[in-house]
Amino acid sequence: MHHGLPRQGPGSDATTRYLLSLAGPLPDRPRVLDLGCGPGRSALLLAEEAGARVTAVDLHQPFLDELRAAAEARSLSASVHAVRADMGELPYEDGSFDLVWAEGSAYLIGFDTALRSWRRLLAPGGTLVLTHCAWTVEMPSDRARAFWEDLLRTTAQDTRAARDAGYEVLGTVLLPDSDWHEYYRPLAAHADAADLGRPGMAAAVADARAEIALRRAHGVDGGGEGAGLGGRPQFVEERLVQVDGGHPRPGLLGEQQRGAAGTAAQVEHARAVRKRTGEREQIPGGGVGAGTLPGKPVVQGEEGLVGGVEGGVV
Repeated sequence: MHHGLPRQGPGSDATTRYLLSLAGPLPDRPRVLDLGCGPGRSALLLAEEAGARVTAVDLHQPFLDELRAAAEARSLSASVHAVRADMGELPYEDGSFDLVWAEGSAYLIGFDTALRSWRRLLAPGGTLVLTHCAWTVEMPSDRARAFWEDLLRTTAQDTRAARDAGYEVLGTVLLPDSDWHEYYRPLAAHADAADLGRPGMAAAVADARAEIALRRAHGVDGGGEGAGLGGRPQFVEERLVQVDGGHPRPGLLGEQQRGAAGTAAQVEHARAVRKRTGEREQIPGGGVGAGTLPGKPVVQGEEGLVGGVEGGVV
């Protein structure tokens, strides 16, 4: 059902560009690792607009095939290298990348595991840009809590985890609701057109529709698609955490707080991975967290850019 979607989770080209602007300054022809790249929308943008040499990693071969075809069509084959690999067992040497990018994929191996295992890949002064699930309220509705179970936790908890992993959080930014619409509108259309006779498709469609309905019922406070029925938002939102690269130690840029971390099948996969590894990083009521480097304050915010600098907050 997800094949042919413009993206595999909430987001937009504008958001990718904004995150990229926060990740700099980058060296000329930066070395970028895009983890869980899907069909490569972000990888292509990074190669085209940042002049990056992108290594795009995913386990799903059809996505990689789509990416290779798109890169060739845009004359980017020399800049985008699609690799089938497990993001939890990456074959790259320490310090191989100036920028590690992971939109909506860290949860597949666990946020804490991702922070710890990916940090070594960053060159001195490198930056990690990632997105992750989180609650945006202390008391989410019973319906939202039941759907997401133990996959989410609080901003403070995630921030502490990132600090413990050696990063520095500069801030958090709430993604616009339009980024959700960009994902859910085509997903809903695919669900309507799906062949329910295919094995597993009926369950996948039901899960997708349940997720979309939950977002609309408890997603945002205000008008438009996804407006909160009860006024105050009770569901998770996209949130991005900017983290300064610093020098000589790496920094982390950006975690999304999102209520749609991907397909229901991906969520089940994440739960299975955590059950197998014993990692229990999600706590009901969760939120965004990213890492820290010593010497700068950690700050958080629900919208806009919140940054940390030596001696104060910008």
